[in-house]
Amino acid sequence: MKSATLQEHPRHALARLHILRNLSEAWQRMRFRHTLRQLGQQVRVQLSENAQAYTVLALLPGADKGDIDVAVEGCCVHIRARARAVHTQHEAGNLLRRERYVGRRYRMLRLPQQIDATQASAEYRHGVLRLVLPKATKPSALVPVQ
Repeated sequence: MKSATLQEHPRHALARLHILRNLSEAWQRMRFRHTLRQLGQQVRVQLSENAQAYTVLALLPGADKGDIDVAVEGCCVHIRARARAVHTQHEAGNLLRRERYVGRRYRMLRLPQQIDATQASAEYRHGVLRLVLPKATKPSALVPVQ
């Protein structure tokens, strides 16, 4: 005769043996860990330049538009963002697992030329922040001799 503590519900025994369920859970854990690794990294950027402006594309997955701050000071650009990741898994109406991450990311770029902050623009779509930073016109460094 088996002890009551050693017996388990037949549904749980079948669920443990179900290979597709185990593969699905492993896939979800792997995707969540990948997201956490991305969130913990420094903000990745792509910087391009033309004669009038610099264009910065910054990858900010998991951030909301209201959680992103951009500051321009002279030739420095500061990007600050708060990112979140939530992974939940439900079974039969009871919560079995919930994983969360909340973190901050920061990046400072030093550009070779001053930026006109009054003309700068920012747009955030699908996890990518696009900054257009017009170059400030340089005053003439030469003084005309009369």
